[in-house]
Parts: sequence; structure tokens; C-alpha cells
Amino acid sequence: MKHKIFGIGRVTEVSKVGREFKLQINFSGTKRDILASFVEKI
Repeated sequence: MKHKIFGIGRVTEVSKVGREFKLQINFSGTKRDILASFVEKI
């Protein structure tokens, strides 16, 4: 996945929050929880 600020990362976990999906993404060793609408598939 690609984020505007954090760059390219790998999804390690997916969970559903209401109507949205929350993704745990590993950006070069830093794991961040980001909503799916803030990243784009590459």
C-alpha cells in the first residue's frame, strides 16, 4: 500500500471499524494503524 506521507508499506493486519477497514501497515519497520481510505493500492 502507498501513503502520501509514509510512503510504501506492507499490510500486516486488517480489522473492520464501522464501515471502514483499519489496516496495520509496516513502513520499513515502523508499524502504523491507518484507515484504508488514506492509502492506495500499488
